[in-house]
Amino acid sequence: MLRRVSLLLFAGCALAPAEGSRTEAVVYGTDDRAPLDPAVYPEIAQTLAALVPADRLSIEGDRVTLAATTLAERLGGPLCDGERFATELSLSDCSAVLVAPDAVLTAAHCVPNDAACEALRVVFGYRRDAGTLTPVDPDQVFQCVAREAERLALDQVRLRLGRDTGRTPLPLGRARAGDAITIAGHPAGAPALVEELTVDRREGDGFVLYADVEDGSSGSPVIRDGTLVGILAAGETDYEWTGDCFASRRLSDGEGEGAWASDVTHNGGCQAAGTPPPITLPLALLLLAMRAAPRQSRRRGASAGCARRRDRREPRRQSSERCRA
Repeated sequence: MLRRVSLLLFAGCALAPAEGSRTEAVVYGTDDRAPLDPAVYPEIAQTLAALVPADRLSIEGDRVTLAATTLAERLGGPLCDGERFATELSLSDCSAVLVAPDAVLTAAHCVPNDAACEALRVVFGYRRDAGTLTPVDPDQVFQCVAREAERLALDQVRLRLGRDTGRTPLPLGRARAGDAITIAGHPAGAPALVEELTVDRREGDGFVLYADVEDGSSGSPVIRDGTLVGILAAGETDYEWTGDCFASRRLSDGEGEGAWASDVTHNGGCQAAGTPPPITLPLALLLLAMRAAPRQSRRRGASAGCARRRDRREPRRQSSERCRA
């Protein structure tokens, strides 16, 4: 109880729902994702970012070289025939969205500490145009210099960039059940994809949507009418090992628990990634007690990325719990 109270005071908003039971790279019905077209989604094209490990790219003069791998290599085993991303590039580990000229918002589990921040690059413009990978320029690549305003209950963290992007962030809003929304991101580390769907229901300090997402979708922005309304944090199991290859887990529309996105604005006007309240003595004592107590947070992740084995020599284990993408 003490832990719950201290989290509530620190965040200044309601807590996220209790830990659920699901995983992700799951497709509901048909795969409705499409390449991001800047002419159709100009604001998303300007604000969507990929979180790329620094050792997967290099900058020489005005040229950026991407050392992308394939999804099969990341999974540690072959994909079954007909899998959509079998031959697609796999570059980024998570997605993010611009929330200030020099800051992006992503899922906290994607960048859990300062070392993780230092080891990544925030890349804008990682997409395909007419089937061709769009060249990335050095002015589209940014260093992560600090983690700010982390809200573990919402699985959100803001990343301060090394310089101003010169881009304009989306205004913030709030999603309701039945709203038409667009989710954009880099599932499986692929060039930017978008999907249009509707919010299924509200759940805790966020909402559920049956989006086709995978490992790498965590941190994906959810947009409604030109406003940022959520950050993708948790989902269901994605690829399943058949014994010979990895196959996408496929469910009917509305089947299962769906993916969960946390709100970027909250009741009472509290905004995700905002400035935390002043630390008073009672609050400080509660935070110390929370730090000493065992951590029991919900599993997070947009797809079943949490089920993947770090040892890539063998296929990852399957999981049935909601986890990070």
